[in-house]
Amino acid sequence: MNRLQKIALCAAAMAALASPAFAQSSATVSTTGTTKIVSPLSIAQNSALAFGTIVKPGSAGTSVITVSEVDGTRSKTGTAALATSTSSRATYTVTGESGQTFSIGTTALTMTRSGGSETLPVTLVKSGSTGTLTGGTATFGVGGSFSVADTTISGDYTGTFDVTVTYN
Repeated sequence: MNRLQKIALCAAAMAALASPAFAQSSATVSTTGTTKIVSPLSIAQNSALAFGTIVKPGSAGTSVITVSEVDGTRSKTGTAALATSTSSRATYTVTGESGQTFSIGTTALTMTRSGGSETLPVTLVKSGSTGTLTGGTATFGVGGSFSVADTTISGDYTGTFDVTVTYN
């Protein structure tokens, strides 16, 4: 290789290194954003949870008193007696966007004796953990159960709990 060829080859190599790169330095993609607007949920109580009058067991032992979340029927285990009185499950009507589903939540319920400090913890049971708004409305019930012993202090017991519905 002669001297002129070497100089030309070096010049070509230097020019290749010095020339700008034509690589892509940015890219673009088109993206869609979506949303769905629905009517707000509301809930109304139709009836309260009522266990009625209970005659506690007369001898050592414990009974469980239950109000069905499905139909409001009252039942018991053990020797307690169900006195004639009104009992009912709690029932609710939910309104919102037709066809949407929602979840149902409750807080705990502990009933306290009026004028005292004695309590009756209640196990709440919902007629379902979710619902569907058919025609914009749905209904559901809440029942529950508690234990009563021969040592339970007589009196009126009351308490409150919250029911929350949330779109899924």
